[in-house]
Amino acid sequence: MRYLATLAFVLFFSAFAVSQSIGVRAGINLSKFSGPLELGESYSFSNGFHFGVNYGYRVTNNFMIRAEVVYAQTGTKQSFNGDSYYLIYKPDQSTVFESVKSDMKLDISNGNICVPIVAAYEIHPKIELFGGFSFNFLVNPIGRGQIRVESIDHPEGITFRQSLDYRYYEDVSKGPSQLSSFGSARPITLLVDGDRVAIPKYAGAYYQELNDVPSRFKWFDVTLTGGANYFLNKGFYVGARYNLGLVDLTRSASDRALGSLNDDLTYKRRNDKDVSTSIELSIGFRF
Repeated sequence: MRYLATLAFVLFFSAFAVSQSIGVRAGINLSKFSGPLELGESYSFSNGFHFGVNYGYRVTNNFMIRAEVVYAQTGTKQSFNGDSYYLIYKPDQSTVFESVKSDMKLDISNGNICVPIVAAYEIHPKIELFGGFSFNFLVNPIGRGQIRVESIDHPEGITFRQSLDYRYYEDVSKGPSQLSSFGSARPITLLVDGDRVAIPKYAGAYYQELNDVPSRFKWFDVTLTGGANYFLNKGFYVGARYNLGLVDLTRSASDRALGSLNDDLTYKRRNDKDVSTSIELSIGFRF
């Protein structure tokens, strides 16, 4: 009787182990934002990477439920070229909006902790299709780029290039008090109404704001996800998936229009829906 109980115990846990799998995967991302654009603005694909672990439970021989924890870089390359404005903080603590020609290139990279939960079905011993949802938590949004500015009315005194060093969670806007926040880089000097005005060589994410604003990006996103894996052998596979965002990524309180101001010289806020789309190409192992 004791031997029968031991045999039953071994068979039960053997079957239980066969019904489960643990794996790892890593690869590259191609991602961009999608949403309404201003005249002169565009989004294009940005590169990133992902890596993570997954757990699967086999419901039937062909059907499995799988959950993952993945770190993934998503973002976009944002460009703007056209008529715009530039906020200048003057030494007397006053401000002026200068009408300018602006050419901006910004590469946004958002680090996310993602939890995809998918249903997978084997249509062939080597091919698996899957689909579901991913719950994404934004942990490190940054942007790097450059802007070239040329005044429409005063090109002889206000023409410059400024580097953009955006840390969306860390940067703060403090109005004219930012005037002295140059760090170690030598500031850019402009000639404004006969006065020499210094601006930072490296601008933070909210340097052009007059008051404190919340982070541009929301901390939570939900995406639809679906794709396929091809198994080279029993454990090793290559895969591709497409992710489509369902939640507006940006807060209107800090998402300002680039091309124009309101008639009273206040910011136009963009109450539009920007979502993330991405393609993931992975290699993985499951055991």
